Amino acid sequence: MLGSYSIIEKTTNPSWHVPESIRLENPDLPKTVLPGPDNPLGRYALRLSPHNILIHGTNRPFSIGRQATHGCIRLYPEDIRKLFTMVRHGTNVTIISQPVKVAEVDGSVYIEVHKDEGRDLLKEAKMRLRAMRLMEKIDGALLFKAILEMKGIPVNISRQAAL
Repeated sequence: MLGSYSIIEKTTNPSWHVPESIRLENPDLPKTVLPGPDNPLGRYALRLSPHNILIHGTNRPFSIGRQATHGCIRLYPEDIRKLFTMVRHGTNVTIISQPVKVAEVDGSVYIEVHKDEGRDLLKEAKMRLRAMRLMEKIDGALLFKAILEMKGIPVNISRQAAL
């Protein structure tokens, strides 16, 4: 799934043609889910070449940012709506792996760590924190705990969070 693609189709209110592999996991699913509140694709979908990958909305926003798909990329409904209007057919898309994400929000430092075998996640975290000039704002013990737990959700690692 990592690599370079282009947008080959833009669809509003897409039907979900349930892949056979997913129907084997859940035989109660129909072959097609029509547009509407039960459709996991949401209201907008962007199809990427050549591997039939979709960037789409979702009817389950709590799944965003988690490894909960069968290869697609889910976005919040408001984000896919904005992206859908911004991009055109042929727009290039590069999918990367970034198991460590860092952000500063209202003076607090957050880290999100996902499992990724064979990568030095602590080294990546420190590299990102240094690049953002945030090392002095974090609690090292909270950073280390976040790396060990790999929760896949943002965790506050600020010094004040340790108090």
